[in-house]
Amino acid sequence: SNWEWNPIDSKWEKDFLKLQKYKVETDGSNPLPKEEHNGFRVGSWVVQQRVKYRNDMLTEEQIRRLEDLENWTWDPGDLEWTNKFNATVKYAQREGRLKVGTSYREDGLLIGKWIAHQRGCHKKGILSKERQRLMESIPGWQWNPVEDAWMTNFLALKNFTETNQLQELSESNLV
Repeated sequence: SNWEWNPIDSKWEKDFLKLQKYKVETDGSNPLPKEEHNGFRVGSWVVQQRVKYRNDMLTEEQIRRLEDLENWTWDPGDLEWTNKFNATVKYAQREGRLKVGTSYREDGLLIGKWIAHQRGCHKKGILSKERQRLMESIPGWQWNPVEDAWMTNFLALKNFTETNQLQELSESNLV
């Protein structure tokens, strides 16, 4: 017989197994919100679980099982941020600098645009203190690289003119 004591738990279990299968077949990646897999709206189901979690509507067992999944996160924004942060650190450590165009990618991640976005959030005062601290831990990090470069060059010029006691500039001492 198909009698079930708790049809809601049974449905959750079937859907969880579909998510597990998805993760196995996609090397542990997290589905996008509108993603489907074998006719199952896996992305939508994951979004629902995150909402239920925030509203204390999942059992401890359901929470544990979801958290045991590879790369599971309750906040996908945090995971994306962390991945781009790690890629930025990798680049900075390898190159010894952090000068990238907005279209630059590291490990397939668009970190150039992400870096510009972090600076913009900081300027608007909406970057958390924790993320601000993490960004400042990146080798060579600058919140405003254009202003910093201008000040560095200005101070170098000031030091040069004081050290060399430059008089009036003329063509003869510019050569």
